[in-house]
Amino acid sequence: MSIIDALELDGLREKAERWDALMSSGRMHFMGCAGFNLVPKDGDVTSRKTANLTPLPIPGTYMHFGMEFWDTHPAAGDPRHPDQFERDLLVAYVDAIRERKK
Repeated sequence: MSIIDALELDGLREKAERWDALMSSGRMHFMGCAGFNLVPKDGDVTSRKTANLTPLPIPGTYMHFGMEFWDTHPAAGDPRHPDQFERDLLVAYVDAIRERKK
């Protein structure tokens, strides 16, 4: 492996470690968004619970969201305080940006 390949691999490893660190946040809390359709998982369009929603980026428009992050939080892993929606929103946002760069 050349020095350039090793440096590139180190850079990729660092990016992956940063992403893993962000996704391992103790708690994420959604504050609002634009540029996403928030689709109910079970068809219940009256539910305001984010745990019931799937975030889908709207093609051809800007995306924005507000979110709070905690490195540790007493509610981490507590099923009464789910934050899977927030994690899904972050992944959907990043995947949409990656797709737009192709």
